[in-house]
Amino acid sequence: PARPEARPGTAAVGPEAPGAAGSRDFEWLLDARESWVPVLTTDTRALEDDELENLSTQHVVQRRHLRFARDPLAPEGRPGDRFRIRLRVAGRWRMVDWTKLLDDAAVDQPADVCDFRYALVGSWDWSKEVELLPSGSPSEGVYAAEVTLPQEGTHQFLIVQNDDWDRAFYPMPSEFGWAAEDGVLGPDDRGQDLFWTLTGRAGETFRVEFVRRLEHGLEMRSVTWQSQMAR
Repeated sequence: PARPEARPGTAAVGPEAPGAAGSRDFEWLLDARESWVPVLTTDTRALEDDELENLSTQHVVQRRHLRFARDPLAPEGRPGDRFRIRLRVAGRWRMVDWTKLLDDAAVDQPADVCDFRYALVGSWDWSKEVELLPSGSPSEGVYAAEVTLPQEGTHQFLIVQNDDWDRAFYPMPSEFGWAAEDGVLGPDDRGQDLFWTLTGRAGETFRVEFVRRLEHGLEMRSVTWQSQMAR
């Protein structure tokens, strides 16, 4: 491929000798880990009578929400699964794709999002994870932890899944226009230099909540925090 970590359906270039300058660090990535993609949904509701007093023609309000769904182009896999990789050639056009070979007798279902463990890692001590514990019923998908800032200032943090830094959750870049608590990306290793931040005084404790649950096939996510001194 012409870029690193190319996905199925990416054009193929070459042929070149392995390790040649033009091909170095460019490869296809068959990533069989669970993957999610952002989906924009819109909720519509009628305005209440008191909201209509100052309006003449508008009778509904639409709210945008960022949700996540399993990526259909990223087949999940487990040790022992087989994939068929194909180089398609049509004249001078070439591309590579792959599909998972399914066992008709038993097709594994994707793991539910509540089957994972989550932890905070932050600049207060990058070497120490703070486990996010379930809060409420499993169906609510709420995980919470408290962290105490060791010194005054701004501290960065992100969330890792199953102690794996390559399965990290991080905020969507601000240029996308989403609120920090709603724009949750991952889990993957593509969030370099993207962190949430806690700003406070030395000894100040924050409660951080991570929400991740499925609703009608879409994944809802959010990250929020609150200083316990403000309560």
